[in-house]
Amino acid sequence: MSKQQVQLLNQSIDLGNMAYEGLEHIAAVTTGLQAIASEPNTSDRIKVMQIEKIAKAALHLVYDYMALIDVEVEDLKEKLKGGES
Repeated sequence: MSKQQVQLLNQSIDLGNMAYEGLEHIAAVTTGLQAIASEPNTSDRIKVMQIEKIAKAALHLVYDYMALIDVEVEDLKEKLKGGES
């Protein structure tokens, strides 16, 4: 296997790891949201406010991961076409 093939393979693995890490963060956020929703001593209004804040932060995290993965995918496509990066 050539040095370039090894680099491309490593970049593909890194891309998969990034996607998996993003999913782990989403799972953690979901668990947190479930905990807030089931808290018996908190008013519904406060729960909704807390959930909204966490959901907005999670959405930004998802968009950040999507943008990062998109950049990595485009770079990988260029490398596979034989372009220099």
